Amino acid sequence: MTSPSSSGAMLEALQRDRFSYFLDQANPANGLVSDTTEDGAPASIAVVGFALAAYPVGVERGFWPRAEAVARTLTTLRFFSNSSQGTEPDATGYKGFYYHFLDMQTGRRVRKSELSTIDTTFLLAGVLTAAAYFDREAEDEAEIRALADALYRRVDWTWAQNGGTTVTHGWRPESGFLTFRWEGYDETLLLYVLGLGSPTYPLPEESYAAWTSTFAWTTIYGHEFLYAGPLFIHQFSHLWIDFRAIQDEFMRSKSIDYFENSRRATYLQQEYAVRNPLGFKGYGKSAWGLTASDGPGPESRRIDGVERSFFGYRARGVPDGPDDGTLAPWASSLRYRSRRRSPSRPFGIARSVSGDSDFLRLHRQLQSHLPLAVRRRGGLGLPRALRPQSGPQRLDDRELPFGLGLAAHAPLPLHRHGVAPGRICEWLAVTDTSALAYDELSVLPNGTCNYPHGGFAQSYNAQAGVDTQTMLVVTAHVTQATNDKREIAPVLDKVQSLPQALGQVTALLADTGYFSAANVQACESRLIEPMLAMKRESHHIPVLERFAADAPVPESDDTV
Repeated sequence: MTSPSSSGAMLEALQRDRFSYFLDQANPANGLVSDTTEDGAPASIAVVGFALAAYPVGVERGFWPRAEAVARTLTTLRFFSNSSQGTEPDATGYKGFYYHFLDMQTGRRVRKSELSTIDTTFLLAGVLTAAAYFDREAEDEAEIRALADALYRRVDWTWAQNGGTTVTHGWRPESGFLTFRWEGYDETLLLYVLGLGSPTYPLPEESYAAWTSTFAWTTIYGHEFLYAGPLFIHQFSHLWIDFRAIQDEFMRSKSIDYFENSRRATYLQQEYAVRNPLGFKGYGKSAWGLTASDGPGPESRRIDGVERSFFGYRARGVPDGPDDGTLAPWASSLRYRSRRRSPSRPFGIARSVSGDSDFLRLHRQLQSHLPLAVRRRGGLGLPRALRPQSGPQRLDDRELPFGLGLAAHAPLPLHRHGVAPGRICEWLAVTDTSALAYDELSVLPNGTCNYPHGGFAQSYNAQAGVDTQTMLVVTAHVTQATNDKREIAPVLDKVQSLPQALGQVTALLADTGYFSAANVQACESRLIEPMLAMKRESHHIPVLERFAADAPVPESDDTV
């Protein structure tokens, strides 16, 4: 059994080590980040996007100073702003989009890669996260915001439709638009949010409807969900947007949301590993995660009398495969916790995986098999893929930002004991992008945030913004005066009189309705920080108007 203290230390070390990828594998002259640690590997614009989202987390976690994060972010945004945009085959981008792979030094296109609509999306998400986080009046942070806005406005989403309704995968200067379009449920949920929210070249509403019309609802192992085999499809967009209680027309018809859908897909992954239909060694309750990753192939080998075929890079998935016995450790590091349980870690299996103990036990098992090439830095980096079937000699010894950490495909410090879960979502949500997209889709009617289940849903949403391991929820003896959202001083007094063993109350998390001048003063006089949890509720008047002095409300003995 892993003790809480050892679990915390291991996770802290993992976070720091994974964050170091963005520093060790970056070119400080232009901000580009390598796709892998392999010698000569190019930069991936998706990895850069994840890096830009990671830098604020690093600041919040104390991994590096804000000034260094500002400098690196500004360097990166300046590079993309000034880079070549044109039809020449070695440009950096075109029409506001960027090529998937770029030379680490020159920043120009390499490997004849495509002008990628989805990888540009992840880059832009990181750009917008940086703009939302670096919000001070200093000249360099103001420049970050200005550059981010210009980069987002430059993207011509309608051009990427190529005359069709859905969005194409991309474009090449040698041959034009790629044949494939984004159809069927995939990682482009975030793409459509950014495309629909564009202030300059927005995707039309019918584009999103055309995409969702290709969805396949299915039942596998008793789980009903919107199907996609590789786990990353159910993960990536959630790093930036909290989809709980957000429903489009398709999800309303199924009475769930995209968060719950991803949770079900995660349970399916674990159950597939437990069932292990192909009989691979090592699969089980604590060893699972089939997704897009490199592999040891292409090759075929006979193992224990069975002829096995192994692949190189492949989008592995369940239950239909491909499955060659290769697990991606980063895939199971991002898990989905049911809303019926504590939402302190939104991405965590609560029912059948015993939290950090299993997670760290698996990590220790992998650590014992890591080749020296991975361990040479003395850190905790993991290979991008593990093939338990063939033993440790078959491990891929090249690190990449997948790992078990925070990087292109591994969000550990984003959602595990790092910044409070949802902060990346919160930072991005302060931009106009999400609001515009939600309004376009009628996800949040009239730009408001309505919760049909009333106080329960509001309380859940508030708790989701903090680590509930450090949150005290007081529900008993709440008077009608408190429910009227006028006077919280009696509750604060009761909270502060609780036993010392429960810890010191340092902050009060409340929705906008509680933000009266009297309540703010009551908090501050007790050295408690008043924190705003909800900003857009149609049944409350604007928060600024709430700072007018409120008339005292007579105390009532009625218990809510």
